[in-house]
Amino acid sequence: MAGKGGSNLRASAATCFAVIGKSSPAAEDRGESTLCLAQRTVAVPDNVSIYHWKDASNVPSWSDRRPNDIADPERVDLDVERAFDITIATDGTSLPPHALSAAMADAVGISKVMRNQLGVVTDGVLEIRAVIVGSDDLFRAWAPTSPSASGVYLREQRLIVVRADAHPDRTMAVLRHEVTHALVHEWVGNLPRAVNEGMAEYFEAFGVSGMGGQVDLAPLRRQLGRGQPRGDVLHELTRLVHSDHDEFYAGDKHANYAGAMAFVASLMRDAPGRKALGTLLQAQRRTPCNSVYTLSILATEFDGGVDALGDRWLEELEGRAPLIHTF
Repeated sequence: MAGKGGSNLRASAATCFAVIGKSSPAAEDRGESTLCLAQRTVAVPDNVSIYHWKDASNVPSWSDRRPNDIADPERVDLDVERAFDITIATDGTSLPPHALSAAMADAVGISKVMRNQLGVVTDGVLEIRAVIVGSDDLFRAWAPTSPSASGVYLREQRLIVVRADAHPDRTMAVLRHEVTHALVHEWVGNLPRAVNEGMAEYFEAFGVSGMGGQVDLAPLRRQLGRGQPRGDVLHELTRLVHSDHDEFYAGDKHANYAGAMAFVASLMRDAPGRKALGTLLQAQRRTPCNSVYTLSILATEFDGGVDALGDRWLEELEGRAPLIHTF
């Protein structure tokens, strides 16, 4: 499919993995993770830098070249071991000028958090192609077997097919969501559905800053509120965290998404929580084909056990927790 119509765009730095377009629940890959089935590595490309700045109208821009008309752009050094190589194509649509560089910075930033903060192990460089299409018909042409019309990861081809969104900011948020899904899929294994979706929802709010980044949950407070438990907190948390595919997407899936994001946020807000989540991810990687029993692991790894974790989860859902997480 690489020769299909449209313009091929390769990041000049060729260093990031980007997948654009948030899949509907029906489109999520229900098969084994790639880590479970097989693992592939490719050559490591060179290091690069990305520049970030805002113009007089406070509009953000990204580029892998230093702008001549900006006095002091922020430089983001991508000086970690390369983990991505991307080829992006468009078919029947076009990308905003800053989209490719922003996608690179976002993807590398998320991968840095997963590796440096959560201890996720990577094996070589992940090479993926993505195509952004401008119509439903084009989506079906590229991904004829997908039940979705918005986004899908074709695992066998390492190809992402995305239906372009009318709002570029939304497309970029969806990009971060799908980047996280793919990193988990390739590097961790078959995480429990709620943990997988929770990480993807959480990193939608990620933004690169300097050598690190931050997650700003403030715009998502209303969304988080949808996940408040209707009964006993620990009972509801257990039900959510260990729900299977059908259970997670059945009923009030918006509440499940919100609850899953709050669960991950409750762990990501500080170093001890991130350490506990990292231990969970490492345990999953050791048995990539079988989802780990999340609360059993966190009962010993999280300070205060599941009771304290339940309290934290409720704080996130009720808007009583810190809204900015900095890495």
